Amino acid sequence: MAFVPALNDRTAPPHDPLKMVARLQAEGTRGGPYFLLPLRDSGHGGGTTLSALIEQDADELSFYCQALDVVPVAATP
Repeated sequence: MAFVPALNDRTAPPHDPLKMVARLQAEGTRGGPYFLLPLRDSGHGGGTTLSALIEQDADELSFYCQALDVVPVAATP
C-alpha cells in the first residue's frame, strides 16, 4: 500500500498519512509492504516541478515492482 502525502498541502493535513502508516505497521494483520513517500515540492495548489514528478513516478514504480516481485528482463545483445 502506498501513501504519497504532500508536505506543503494546506487543504489535507500531511500528518494523517504518517499516522496511518504507523498504525498499519503496528496493528496490520497482513504485514505490508507499506510505502510512504512524503513530497516536499508539491501541494494541493499544484506547482509541482517536472523533476519532482519524475522522481515520484520512479519511486512509486520501484515500490510496485518490489512489492509484486517483478524481476527485470535481462538485456539481450
